Amino acid sequence: MKSEKLAKHIVLLQIAGGHLAWLEAKETEGSLLLIGGGMEPLAAGGEEVSSAKDLRQAIHAVSNQLHVGWLEKPEVILIAPTHLLTARFMETPPADIQDIGELAAFEVSEALQVPIEEIAWDRLISSAHGDAMEKHLLWVAARKDFIDSLMEEWASSDLAPTQVTPDFWGLYEFLLSLDEESLKTPTVIVSQEGGRATITVANRRAVYAARSVTLTRPSLSGGEADSEVQKERLLAGEIERTMAFASDRFPKGSIKSMILCGFPDWELNQLREMTERNGIVLNHLVLKDVMAYFQRKGGELTPLHLPLLCIAYCRLHKAIKGINLLSAEAEAISWRALFHEAAAPSRSFLAAAGCLAAFLIVLWAGGSIWYKGARAARLDKGADMIKVAERLLREETVLKEMMRSDFDFGNLFIFLSEALPQGVMVSSISVDLKTGIELALAGVNHQRIIEIIEKLNSGSLIKDMELDRSVNESGQFVIYLKGKLK
Repeated sequence: MKSEKLAKHIVLLQIAGGHLAWLEAKETEGSLLLIGGGMEPLAAGGEEVSSAKDLRQAIHAVSNQLHVGWLEKPEVILIAPTHLLTARFMETPPADIQDIGELAAFEVSEALQVPIEEIAWDRLISSAHGDAMEKHLLWVAARKDFIDSLMEEWASSDLAPTQVTPDFWGLYEFLLSLDEESLKTPTVIVSQEGGRATITVANRRAVYAARSVTLTRPSLSGGEADSEVQKERLLAGEIERTMAFASDRFPKGSIKSMILCGFPDWELNQLREMTERNGIVLNHLVLKDVMAYFQRKGGELTPLHLPLLCIAYCRLHKAIKGINLLSAEAEAISWRALFHEAAAPSRSFLAAAGCLAAFLIVLWAGGSIWYKGARAARLDKGADMIKVAERLLREETVLKEMMRSDFDFGNLFIFLSEALPQGVMVSSISVDLKTGIELALAGVNHQRIIEIIEKLNSGSLIKDMELDRSVNESGQFVIYLKGKLK
C-alpha cells in the first residue's frame, strides 16, 4: 500500500515481554540511518522492581533519548498486539479501486456483527499484487473502544502515536523485497512478539492468514511448562494447525517454505522435525540480516526489535505506509507537529486568531448557504423525477414484452421469490427473450452470491446465470447477475 507522502523520521514503539521496545530511524539522501533504540523495563502487576517503570515513565525516558531538533517532530508508530486484533482474507470481485474500501467495510461489519462506525480497521494489499481488478487483500480490525483505550495511555505523553499497526505486515513486505523469487510459492512466516508468536501464511500476491498464538501453557508435569522445548513443541503444533486452516487456499502439500523471524536462542530441533515431516524448507531471518540495510549510529537492539526494523525499512525505503487502525482525524499531523512545543504560538494568540477566523468564515458561509440549499433542493427534485420516469419506462417495456410472448412470467417470478434467501432484495429486474434476464440484488455479499447463482441455474426457467458486476448504489452494494431464459 503506497502512501502519498511519508515522514522521513520515525519512532516505533512496542510493548513486548515486560518491556517497552523503541526504535528511532530516518532516511537522508537515500541512506537509512538507525539513530537509536533500546528497551525500557516496565513494572508488572504491582511488583517492585528497582529498574522497572510504569508506562508513562518509560515513554518519558524514551523521549529523552531521541535525537530530535527543536524544529522537527518524528512520526510515532505504535505496534498493537496482534492477538487482540481480527484478521481475515478477502477476495473482491471486479470493481473500481475506490469501491474496494466500501466493499471491504461491508465484509468487516458482517464478520464482526458490529456497525462499521464502531470498528477501527484497515486493509493490506501486497505491493506485488499488480494492477488486476480483482484484489486479494487482508483486512485487520478491532473495536474502536479498544483502540481508544490503547491511545489513552499515550495521549498526554511526549510521543502521541499517529499510526497504530500490527507488526506482521512489515516482515512480509521486507521479505517480499529481497528478490523476485522470495515468497513466489506459499510460505509460512513465524515471528516472535513477547511471549507469543505470530504465524502468517502468504505468497507474493497476498497475505492469506495471520494469527497470534501463545508460547506458554500450563503443564501437568510442572517442570517443562516454560522450557524452550515445550515452547517449540507448542509452536510446531500451531504451525501445522495454521497450514491445515490455509488448505482451502492452497492444495495440500503446496507450502514448501517456512521463514523463522527471530528466535535466536532456540535450538529449533522440534521445528526442524516438523518441517522435515511436512517437506518444508526452514529458513531463518535474524536481527543482523535486517540491520545490514541500515547505517548504525546508536542503540542497543534485541531480537524483539526485528519487526520494528522491518517496518522502518518498509516506511523509509519502500515508501509503504502499511496498516493504520487510527481514524483519519487521529492520523492527521497538525501543523504544530512540524515544530517543537517551544516554537508554538501562545494559547491566547491562538484563541484570538481562532475567534477572528471563525467570525470571517461564518460571514462568508452565511451568504452562500441559502443559494446552495435552494439549488440542491431543485436538483434533487429533478433527479427524483428522472428516476421515476426511467422506472416507468422500464416497467412499460417489460409489460409489452410479456404481452408479446408465450413465456410464463408468473412462474418465473414465483421461482425467483422461492430461490432467493430471506433478506435479499431484488432492486431491479430486466427481462428480454432475446438478450436474457438481468437481476440486481441488494443485501447480499460476495460469498453468498455463488450459492444463489447455483440455485438459479438449477431451475427449469433460467440458465447460464453468472456474476456481471458489483457497484455501490445509494449507500449499499448491489450485485448484478446476467443469464438467459430457457
